[in-house]
Amino acid sequence: MITTELLQNCPITERPWGQRWWAKFLTFNYGLPPAVNVVIEGLENIPKDRPVCFAMNHTDRYNCWPFQWYLLRNKEQYAVTWVKAKYYQNFLVRNFLLSTSNVPLASRGYVISAKFKDVIGRSPNSKEYRFIRNLLDGRLDVNEETLLETTSECRQFLAPAPTQRLQQLHSEFNALSEEVVNLNQKALDLGHHILVFPQGTRSKRLLSGHTGIAQMTQRLNLDIVPIGCMGSEQSYRGNLPWAKGGTIRYNIGKPITTTGDQIGSLRIQDSFTPFSHTAQKLYGNRFRKITDIVMDEIN
Repeated sequence: MITTELLQNCPITERPWGQRWWAKFLTFNYGLPPAVNVVIEGLENIPKDRPVCFAMNHTDRYNCWPFQWYLLRNKEQYAVTWVKAKYYQNFLVRNFLLSTSNVPLASRGYVISAKFKDVIGRSPNSKEYRFIRNLLDGRLDVNEETLLETTSECRQFLAPAPTQRLQQLHSEFNALSEEVVNLNQKALDLGHHILVFPQGTRSKRLLSGHTGIAQMTQRLNLDIVPIGCMGSEQSYRGNLPWAKGGTIRYNIGKPITTTGDQIGSLRIQDSFTPFSHTAQKLYGNRFRKITDIVMDEIN
């Protein structure tokens, strides 16, 4: 399970050795026939005086790699990517992700499932998860009548004090979120860009974005640079990390600045914990509007 201790020791370094070695592998891969041609349009839109948050569509499992490879080879710059915490469960994948300086992102769903498995010995089924999530989000009241609607294992997980268990889940998730903020800030202090897939899952068609990117960039006062990726899914056609030729094109848009015309009126000056229930309650409408603007620019 992703813990605050793991996040505190996550190796975000000035020159991530894993990224450098993986770039050598990609150079070898892309150079073999049929070659992979990486085309960048709008490179001048990346600010030269500060790191930014890249917001990219997610066409396939590996479509950030050609872009990161190009940045490293041509500009000696690094991009640190957000990766779902569940991918850190596999030992080999976990070590690869840590060596290449990625940021593990634990969702509420991950925290619920991991804690449930720790207590009960298995992951919650879909109905159990939804029941706990509804309690956590305040969509269900915590009372004896409500608890009788779920399984005995779910009641065991919430026992002996359901309200206390829910507060524990809130506290654990908020603590992880604050450590994610610290990791992102560490990367920025080293001059690295942040790379985020706002749609949250792979799709050849652009999906609606999750608001995490708005929350983190508002907290860190970080400008967003939208990027449209095309053609990567034709090179990376399966689960193996081997590109099979073709042209991968990235179209970089102009920065969406925190104080600019597009989202300046939505700026949040107060400190808050990104992804938290409180932040969503106070600023959810602003997060949604910022994210929709970002997704429109990617489109």
